[in-house]
Amino acid sequence: MLFDLDIKLRVDYNPDTESLEIKEFELIRQEKISNESVYQKQHRLTETQERYGIFTFGKSLPVPLGTEITFIAKKDGVEKRYYVKSHRTIKGRIDGLRQFYKDFAETLRIDDSYAVKYIAQTNTVIFHI
Repeated sequence: MLFDLDIKLRVDYNPDTESLEIKEFELIRQEKISNESVYQKQHRLTETQERYGIFTFGKSLPVPLGTEITFIAKKDGVEKRYYVKSHRTIKGRIDGLRQFYKDFAETLRIDDSYAVKYIAQTNTVIFHI
């Protein structure tokens, strides 16, 4: 069984022993997900994607055509949600992400790779920055 977890940890680092000690642990959210419906990959960001406010995953993520998508950008434990659509005729393309690119203009880098997860049962893309 596969779980999607958001946790909060507070740790102390001891440089003498190069060890971590967990001081506080908090489970913020837990969601059970079946293995068959979760797809993960590293995605390289391109200039074209940024220019047109799109993501092009091709056939590597089985995003259905013309479907509402919840796009979640996660950075430093904080998530920002965008409600967008997949393209009607081009497989694996998600449109409507101009605001995402504006919101993270200082962070995103062209040609860098980012971890992406697609959860088919909820039509959700999670993008880790």
